[in-house]
Parts: sequence; C-alpha cells; structure tokens
Amino acid sequence: MRKVTGFLDKVAKQLQSTELKVGFMAGATYPDGTSVPMVAAVQEYGGTIKVPERTQDIHFKMNKKGEVGHRFVKKKVANFVQTVTVPAHTVQIPSRPFFRNAIAQNKAKWQQTLVKGLLAGKSVTQVLDVLGAQIQGDVVESIATIDTPVISNKTWNKRRTRKIMPNNSDKPLVDTKVMINSVTYRVDEK
Repeated sequence: MRKVTGFLDKVAKQLQSTELKVGFMAGATYPDGTSVPMVAAVQEYGGTIKVPERTQDIHFKMNKKGEVGHRFVKKKVANFVQTVTVPAHTVQIPSRPFFRNAIAQNKAKWQQTLVKGLLAGKSVTQVLDVLGAQIQGDVVESIATIDTPVISNKTWNKRRTRKIMPNNSDKPLVDTKVMINSVTYRVDEK
C-alpha cells in the first residue's frame, strides 16, 4: 500500500509542476496578420463581426452606344469605374464547436493514455508529450470533419471565385488550412 501511495504522491507532485497546452498558441497568425487563436475562438463559439463602412470601386464595361448595363466586370476589361460606399454592417458567424466536439468524443481515450503511460513507468513529461500529440491529432480531425452549420452561399461563392487559393470545399473550417495547420501542443514546467 505504501508503494502505491508513494507512487501516487510522486505523480501528483509532477502533475502539479507540469502542464500540457493544446490548441492555438499566441503569435500564430494568418498571412494578413489576423490572430489564429481569435479566429478559432470565434469559430468555436460563434460571434458577430462588425465591418466598418468603406468605399469600393465597381468596374463596368461601357459599349459604343455609351450604355453600361447592370453587370460588373473585372478591372482589366473595364472602361468605366464608379466608387460606391459600402455601409457598415455585421456578419454573424455561427458556432462550429470543433474543440468541444473533440473533447466530448475523445476524453475517455485521453484518460486511458494518461493512466497507461503513468502505470508503464513513463515520466509525466513523456506521458504528457504523447497525450499532447494525441489531442492535437484529434482536434485536427475534428476541424477537418466538421460540416455543420454549412457555409453560407455568399462564403461558398467567395471561396470558389477568388483569385488567390480558390477552393471548392464545402467544409467550413478548412478553407485556407491556416487554422488546422496551427493546432499544436507543448508541455511546460509551471
């Protein structure tokens, strides 16, 4: 009994001085500088984004009769430009709980990994390193497989028609793959 108590005391002490962090670490950014942890939090819990008023150039092609019509064209073929003001508005992002889903689906497996590693005599740091990699993989899988709520038609069209990195995927969270590639873990001493 003393051996068990001694072992448990040792493990408890090591667990109190060591921590495992899994997710999106501070400093991770999209190419435009947007914070990956902030985007991940909005995707996980949903949110409202306030878009400020801005001006935008709209391009038209005027025919020989001087008629413009009502179709926008690409800048390179336009011969008429009109600057318009786009009013301030909000965009509602629905909750897509990839992290909470990963926890709900895998916490029993993670507990088994922790217990098996400790009972096998591995150090707390070694066990947490294995556990961190496992959780990281499960969160990545959750991001890759989440498909509800579906993306809006506006988002779908924007993805397919943009010039840089067009994407035909209907998966909500894997558009540019920046967020999914930013999932990481680390084991730290407290």
